[in-house]
Amino acid sequence: MPGGNLSQHRRMRLKGLARPFTIADMLKRLTLVAGIVLGASGLPAAAQLLGNAVQPDLGYDLLELSRLAEQGDSRAAFFIGRRFATGDGVARDYGEAVDWFKRAADDDLAEAQYWLGIMHAQGHGVPRSNERAAAWFRRAAEQGLADAQHAYGTLMLREAADDRRRKQAADWLRKAARQGLAKAQYNLGVMHEFGRGVTLNLASAKDWYRRAAAQGFEAAEARLKSLTERVAAAEQGRKAPAPTQARPRKAEPEAVRIDPEEALDGLVDNRFTLQLVSYRTFDRAVNAVRRFRLDPDARIYSMQSRGRLWYVVIYGEFPDQAAATKAIESLPVALRKAQPRVRGIGAIRRQLTAQGDG
Repeated sequence: MPGGNLSQHRRMRLKGLARPFTIADMLKRLTLVAGIVLGASGLPAAAQLLGNAVQPDLGYDLLELSRLAEQGDSRAAFFIGRRFATGDGVARDYGEAVDWFKRAADDDLAEAQYWLGIMHAQGHGVPRSNERAAAWFRRAAEQGLADAQHAYGTLMLREAADDRRRKQAADWLRKAARQGLAKAQYNLGVMHEFGRGVTLNLASAKDWYRRAAAQGFEAAEARLKSLTERVAAAEQGRKAPAPTQARPRKAEPEAVRIDPEEALDGLVDNRFTLQLVSYRTFDRAVNAVRRFRLDPDARIYSMQSRGRLWYVVIYGEFPDQAAATKAIESLPVALRKAQPRVRGIGAIRRQLTAQGDG
């Protein structure tokens, strides 16, 4: 395996951090956090769990996984990286996570390549680079990993300068959508509804929205209802409201709850943003962004509060609280009256992560 033997320092560190857990627990955690599409066997479609190195129901602590990784088991290295990246049973250490992901990614493990792309996109443990992120996403996408196909297509769509690139982005999203990934299905619906990178086709838009909505993707449910009502009104000869210019969801994006690793894609934890307003519907949040001309510095994420789903609009990325507070002065009067809050990006990400794990 690339990277050679483990150093004695790393062995001692892993030994001190190790705690028992089952392979089944690892698979459950991986599925919930990474969103990997499962095959009929219940194992990740891209590879069998730890290959033939271990029996599936035996417990393995972190030190034992490190021994497997040293023997060349790339999936063991990947699971160690996941634990350091998420702080699962160990102190979160992005640099350590990147090192383990790189070992597994160099062995062509698709999941490791996907998460290494996330680390580059977020600037966690490595300098932030969309170019490097795209390169790792593509390697995993070419192996058929749906989340990587979606991440690569969405990143390409965001940076596309012409219709040719937008069409290529749509092709990657379609690959992920056909594997049943709800967020990719939603994005394709948006693209067909507004003719972005694909032919404007309302029937196709409704079909993709319907598939995502069937999995509980609330934004897809809302757009399907809006589009259905608009088409029905047109057929009845009545003037219907103009469609809301919805935007495809970002990287990373995740089903019912938006994944913080995607909703806050590219934002750095130790920086600050302005939380402007919250709405009960996604369309109203998008309308606010358009009305106050907040593009391209506004983002929308969803969260649960008191049992209800809210769509929250945040604006900008600032190096410190003082800069964020100063930026409030440049906002439209109506937004200043709403009393925007300065919030740490890391705090928002932790809040959403805790909500997703709850």
